[in-house]
Order: sequence, then C-alpha cells, then structure tokens
Amino acid sequence: MVSPIQSADDLAKQTTIEYGTLAGGSSETFFRNSKIDTYKAMWEYMSEKPGVLTVDYKEGIDRVLASNKYAFLMESTTAEYTVSQHCNNLTLIGGLLNSRGYGVGTPLGSPLRDEITKVILQLQEEDILLQLKKKWWKTDKCVQEHKNKEDANELDLSNIGGIFLVLLAGLIVGLITAVCEFVWKSRQNAEIDRLDLRWPSLYCLYTVL
Repeated sequence: MVSPIQSADDLAKQTTIEYGTLAGGSSETFFRNSKIDTYKAMWEYMSEKPGVLTVDYKEGIDRVLASNKYAFLMESTTAEYTVSQHCNNLTLIGGLLNSRGYGVGTPLGSPLRDEITKVILQLQEEDILLQLKKKWWKTDKCVQEHKNKEDANELDLSNIGGIFLVLLAGLIVGLITAVCEFVWKSRQNAEIDRLDLRWPSLYCLYTVL
C-alpha cells in the first residue's frame, strides 16, 4: 500500500493527517526557528494545535500505532531504531529534514577528545559501528521479512523469459523487413538503371536523324 504522504511538503499541504513532535525537544526547536516556508507552515500548524505535541517519544509512537491519521516527527536516529522494532506497523516517510550529527562531549582541552575521535573513526572505517547497528537494531522478524521481500522482487529467467521472447521476435521481424526492403530497393534501382541506359540512346538516335 502506498502512503499518501511522501515528504514534509505533502504533510504541510494537507489537513487530513495530523502531525506533531516532542514538546520541548530539538525537533520542535528546529521547526520553531526554521526560515524555510514549508517548515514555518508546519510550525504554525503545530503551535495552533498544541494537542499534536507529545510529552515523550512513547506517546508519539503509540499515537502513530493506534491511528493512521497521525504522523510523528522525530530525530532520524531514534526514528530508524523505532521502525526497526516495529517493521510491520511503522515506516519512515521522506528524507532528512535537517542534517545534524552526534558527538561525545569532553571537558575543554581534555586529551580524551582526540583519542575518542580516533577510536570512533577507526570503528567507522572497519564497519564495526555498522555491524553493531545491524546486530541491535534489526530484529530477526524484520530481517526475515526484508529477505522475503527481496526474494519476491528478485528477477530470474522464468520471470523475464517473456521479455527475451518478445525481443527475439521483434529482431526476427526487423531482419525480415530489412531484407525485403533491400530486395525491393535493389529491383527498383535496377529498373531505373535500365531506363537510364535506354533514354540516352534514343536521344542520340533522334539527333542523328
């Protein structure tokens, strides 16, 4: 089933599906301070309907699970994890509204900063962070469902055999047409050549007479 909402613009342009975010959270701050027209319009909607804001993430997630008339705006990392735990009921819509990273805070001038940075970069380069994410975020049920979808969408020879038959038939018809056209053109050119040889002779005979 295709969702009628595919982006923030879709949300802002409709009134059927309510949407909100965590009250007092970073997402609320983002919308409140945004200078982009779409996000400004979304904040106007949320500020006029305070009931769409939630006291915590759990309330927002529960509202989405309980109704298909509510969308919850949250930080991308939290949203990805939540969807991974409810893959049959929840889905992510659209892309990132903004791009912000996470960091580990250390006291100013602390020697731990560089050491922690090196370790994090090393974990990223060795794909260890990605492996940990897959281990703890992907449940067996979701992984199996994803695999089943891939198997269902996989193209094999039995699925695309008809396409090759159509292409082969088109190729044969095209070759036959090309040969027939070549033969017809050759005969037509031969007739023209014979006429070209006759007319100069007649013309010369006429002038002599």
